[in-house]
Amino acid sequence: ATVDDVLAHALTRKLTPIEWTEPVTPPAEESDSQGRIVTH
Repeated sequence: ATVDDVLAHALTRKLTPIEWTEPVTPPAEESDSQGRIVTH
């Protein structure tokens, strides 16, 4: 990534509401396809 790409990404994240950036689904490492907690 170029410096411009990094700066643009940082600005986008800073200007984007937290609610919009929150993942809709749980991270894969925390639950399986059926929503159960996965132990490691």
